[in-house]
Amino acid sequence: MVSRCHILVVITTSILTIGLAWAGSSNNSLYTRCAACHLPSGAGVPGIYPPLKGNLNKFFASELGREYIAQVVVHGVRGKMQVDGLTYRGAMASVIGGLNSQRISALLNELVERFGNAEQKRAAPLFTAAHVDAVKKQPASNMLVLRSKALREFAE
Repeated sequence: MVSRCHILVVITTSILTIGLAWAGSSNNSLYTRCAACHLPSGAGVPGIYPPLKGNLNKFFASELGREYIAQVVVHGVRGKMQVDGLTYRGAMASVIGGLNSQRISALLNELVERFGNAEQKRAAPLFTAAHVDAVKKQPASNMLVLRSKALREFAE
């Protein structure tokens, strides 16, 4: 009998293989660091990797939300979270390996270009190297608290 864990390993490996193949193409986008798991379209994989498309724009709408997204990119995130009614449990490692603050802010602004709404795209750049430098100095321990505060802000 095949366990649930084995099935998840096979699915995850398949997704990473597809994502990495796309990331290894001639595309020079910084988003390839995200697409390996969240897929080139940003649709994610239900229950495994949350969708970016249709969700990041909510976070880009407020300073607190932008802070959360920058923290996730810089520090990674782990723990249980709800996105579009689905529960995600797991961990996302930091995706900044080898990038300086200027390139990290470029990645964050590329996320705005891909997944932000029209108003957010007009206001771009929403992230600067100085902002990334400040995020790097902050502890990652308050990540889910920051997420909860940002989500409460959406509801208001």
